Amino acid sequence: MHDAVTRDTADYEIGVTTSLTDRPLRNLKDGEAFAVLDSRGDFGRRAGTAEGLFFRDTRFLSYLELRLEGQKLELLSSTTHDDKATLSVNLTNPDLHSGAENIARETIFVERTKFLWKGTLYERLRVKNFASETRRLRFNYLFDADFHDLFEVRGVGRQARGRVSARVIGPDRVEFHYFGLDGISRRTFISFAPSPVVLETNGAQLDLDIAPGGAASIFVTECPSDTSISAGSRPAAAATSRISVSRPSNCSPVTPRGWNPSPKRPARRAAALLCPPMCIGRCCPATGFGLQTTLSN
Repeated sequence: MHDAVTRDTADYEIGVTTSLTDRPLRNLKDGEAFAVLDSRGDFGRRAGTAEGLFFRDTRFLSYLELRLEGQKLELLSSTTHDDKATLSVNLTNPDLHSGAENIARETIFVERTKFLWKGTLYERLRVKNFASETRRLRFNYLFDADFHDLFEVRGVGRQARGRVSARVIGPDRVEFHYFGLDGISRRTFISFAPSPVVLETNGAQLDLDIAPGGAASIFVTECPSDTSISAGSRPAAAATSRISVSRPSNCSPVTPRGWNPSPKRPARRAAALLCPPMCIGRCCPATGFGLQTTLSN
């Protein structure tokens, strides 16, 4: 009889640095994509968490945070809908100082709707001013992408990783790019409407002028894509051969058969809520559907 072999399991242990239960999390799921967010709709505000936007077992966006005048908004309510693809969050402002102005707390109402569909995370931020004066509000989005796989997210280290880069590719869009050791080029595109007044590889600033009792909206799209390319491919060739897995390949101005935003169709109802006003009556570049409804800010 052979003696039992005892092995040291220390190499397989995963150190735990954060708790997943010290604050409530929200989960969105659609197809091969899922998102883990906090109650405000942000993710990655604490290092070492398993939050983010995931696609095909890779985290394509690891950090996203919304701020108003540099401060966190106060949470009023947070609800995940029955379709498991939509998150509705109601927020309000703390006491703020904007230039020479003081903004009293709970005079700005923010309705934040996030919707995961076909691999892309859509967001609509509807802001209403309940103050008696016109307000210029500065909203900031902070973001980052680490392209960690599920094992890395859970704490397993890697001896080598691919190359990560980021660049601004337009007045309203940022691209994160990761060329992995597996020969796959992964990209995350973050776009804004309206175009930010300041856009950098790790953040965007959008200013809204809102009259008393008025409202305005911000739209954000976080879109992952991946493409298998040979290790010897040139970056330019890789970019031109990119295949987006989360955007419709065609965009027809004709309303597709079966389009009917209603409470019985929660996913499409959410898409209608998120669609920018400029898409009404013609093709929506975000969803690929032609909307025939009338939406306000």
